[in-house]
Amino acid sequence: MVTVPEVATQTPHTDFNLEALIYIKKINHYTCPLGHTLKTTGNWYTWSHDLNKLMVQHSKTNPSKTCPVLELKTENDYGQQIGRSEYPALIAENKAGIKADSNTYKRWQHLVEHLCGAAKTIMVN
Repeated sequence: MVTVPEVATQTPHTDFNLEALIYIKKINHYTCPLGHTLKTTGNWYTWSHDLNKLMVQHSKTNPSKTCPVLELKTENDYGQQIGRSEYPALIAENKAGIKADSNTYKRWQHLVEHLCGAAKTIMVN
């Protein structure tokens, strides 16, 4: 088990959060609950944070001012945008495993955090 990343930001209204979008694998697009499409160019980008690197694809809506609920979807002037990592199936599988057996996950987490904390203490002293 590994930790599962949370969504970085939420939409102004929860009906349009990532969990509410439908991913259509065949065409590599997302559809919002109103049927609007978030499209990707198919290009992969490197997202890095500290020493971690991850490949992501961006999916975006057309920033159409005609969408009747645009202000509920995003506060971004360029429309709604999401990033899909290269490991969505593994992340979903891990989330399901954690949900099914959260006690094992918590014990694992405590063990790892204790060992890392002990290592940090030794390194500092």
